[in-house]
Amino acid sequence: MAADEISLAQDLLIEFLKPKVDREVLRENLKLTVEERFEKLTERLRIAEAKGDLPAPGPLDALEQIAELEVLQEETQKQKL
Repeated sequence: MAADEISLAQDLLIEFLKPKVDREVLRENLKLTVEERFEKLTERLRIAEAKGDLPAPGPLDALEQIAELEVLQEETQKQKL
């Protein structure tokens, strides 16, 4: 697949998923430090595990994880400057 095709596919996927993303949650999460985000995630996972309520990962989960990693990468790069 050519780079242009990949870019188009990514754009289409983003447009498809935009209505499903709670932007307010993203904004609130971006206000937290990286450490606070990891603590929040760890606590959520701990609670879900205790309840036996861990969902199988789906496409949206993967995209949320990718978005989180991209934010972490940007913050790490900013700290290096």
